[in-house]
Amino acid sequence: MIVMGFAAKLYRNSGTYVAPTWVEIAEVKDNTLSLDADEVDVTTRAGAGFKQTEPGLIDAGLEFEINWDTEDANFTALRTAFSTREQIEMLALDGPVDTAGSQGLRFTGKVLSFNRNEPVEENLTVTVTIKPCIAANAPAWYTATT
Repeated sequence: MIVMGFAAKLYRNSGTYVAPTWVEIAEVKDNTLSLDADEVDVTTRAGAGFKQTEPGLIDAGLEFEINWDTEDANFTALRTAFSTREQIEMLALDGPVDTAGSQGLRFTGKVLSFNRNEPVEENLTVTVTIKPCIAANAPAWYTATT
């Protein structure tokens, strides 16, 4: 099944890990969920002259753009998480969180960049980067059940 980008959803948790309250960040323009594994060289002589690799640690993260809107609760939560260096739990799904089968990555992270874009002929936006941090729960693939 092909899923269009506009059907994907991005959420932040305003509750707890055990009892999450998922708040959709509908203001997102473009979002990229990055999942890149390090390459670990495991070459041996049995490789007959070919390099052999295995996946190592996964570098995960979100990068997205939202409108600069100081009256928006999501904007304020993201800006506050950046300026206070506090954790924020994120969920990037290919559909709504309340639709069974929607899936994506759930992780607790920190906002590493909060860059304001000021194009002359467009509105102000912010490019946000969030990556996993040390937290009680490791990043995990999430599949909605309800």
